[in-house]
Amino acid sequence: MSDNAAQAAAGTEKPGYGAKPPPPPLTDPLQEAIDEIRTKADDAKEAKVKADGESAALDGQLTALLSLKKDSDKAKQAYEAAHEQLTIDQQAFQDYDESAKEELEKQLMAKGTDAVKDLVGAKKTADKDRANAADTATKNLQDAKDAAVTTEQDRKAKADDLTQYKQLATTIGAKHAKLKALRDEVTKARQATQPGLAYWLLTHPKGFETQLEDVDGWLIEPSELPDRLLDAIGKLAAAEAAKAAADGTVAKRQAELAEAERQNADQKANGEKDLRDRLSKIPAATAAPAATRPEKPEE
Repeated sequence: MSDNAAQAAAGTEKPGYGAKPPPPPLTDPLQEAIDEIRTKADDAKEAKVKADGESAALDGQLTALLSLKKDSDKAKQAYEAAHEQLTIDQQAFQDYDESAKEELEKQLMAKGTDAVKDLVGAKKTADKDRANAADTATKNLQDAKDAAVTTEQDRKAKADDLTQYKQLATTIGAKHAKLKALRDEVTKARQATQPGLAYWLLTHPKGFETQLEDVDGWLIEPSELPDRLLDAIGKLAAAEAAKAAADGTVAKRQAELAEAERQNADQKANGEKDLRDRLSKIPAATAAPAATRPEKPEE
């Protein structure tokens, strides 16, 4: 047997030897057109949601700026009139904080302040444990909805900031009223020989010192107020844009879920039928012919 014949004979052991490669899978032009238009429609819907959100945010910013134009001078005049007394009051609170804390630390000494810290730390641990448990439960909700809630809270906070800057004297006066109430509470605790409670009221995360520092951030020079108002307007506009975008994302995720469920249901109902239909259209010519052994050459 010649070398060629031997190679041919060996080739017969390989399935499909000598067969032509199968043609590419059949395509469905109509389905391709449907898929293309569906993609374009989804893109157009997403663009519309984004454009609507940007338009709403710009309308809100314009309204706020028009309102600010009327309110800025009035807010500055009211604050200028109250600024001197507010500054005096703030200094008195600061002096009180320094003297009260110093005296309480002397009464408590290291052991007492450590005990305060230990108790506060235990509470923080308990708070964290419970917050983590709540976070675990919250994660069962859709991330997009959580984001929309967060952005709405931020928008409201920015709107509150703007309102407070428009009435800055009233804002600081209200904060000073809270400081006075806390100071009275600390004084009662000290008079009742409860230095641990008094120290905690001064130093805990929402206590006297923290609120005092917060007022410092609001107690600005009158000349700074117009810039603060403009900054607050900008932050509110950004928060409103973020909220609009978050709402758009929620709508998009809901549409994606509906589409995914539709496609899954369609596949379960029609997947095998479509496969059978496509298989039935494959022409016989695509089947591989059986390999044959070449005739033995005459000697």
